[in-house]
Amino acid sequence: MASGPLRQAFGAARRKCNQVDRASRLSGFFKLSVEERAALLRREAGLSADEVSALARGGLGVDQADHMVENVVGLYSLPLGVATNFQINGRDVLVPMAIEEPSVIAGASLAARLLQRAPTRLGRARGRKPRKGVSS
Repeated sequence: MASGPLRQAFGAARRKCNQVDRASRLSGFFKLSVEERAALLRREAGLSADEVSALARGGLGVDQADHMVENVVGLYSLPLGVATNFQINGRDVLVPMAIEEPSVIAGASLAARLLQRAPTRLGRARGRKPRKGVSS
């Protein structure tokens, strides 16, 4: 787990998102510039300017890394993205992912959106009724 400013930024985002009703469906999020996505995340999650800035910097130094894992020799940076459309235990959430493969975040977001629409037992557990002619 990351420490320092990055960990604080994610912790603050998680706490603030849990305090208010927000939707994880951010239509067209992938079409926005990095700056526009950060501004939207700041607004939706109630992050401060410092917390958003920490997300852009990464926030992990070699000294911190040396306390996290064995035999540290350096750092390796990965892009930090957000998977949208997730609903966990009835709450909409944005899922941060640090990964180099672009299709993983897109695929996870699409799968989450499809699951929200699925007429299954999971859908009924959220109070949705199955479509006519569909049994589970």
